[in-house]
Amino acid sequence: MTRYRIIRRPSQIYQGTEVYDIQRRRLLWWKTISFGWLSLEAAEKGLMGIRLTRARDWYSVVIKEYD
Repeated sequence: MTRYRIIRRPSQIYQGTEVYDIQRRRLLWWKTISFGWLSLEAAEKGLMGIRLTRARDWYSVVIKEYD
């Protein structure tokens, strides 16, 4: 089952651009845990940091999903 995902959405600050949010599965829904990355690469680096530092026991368009 997928635990994390990166979604792409239109930026609310910069018209005509897109930003990426990191979400984590929380039982039956998704919770945004980090938002507003300006590139997919930056969001993936941010996700790696989140996965390494956060405890693993707490519970638009999907670009990528991770276990």
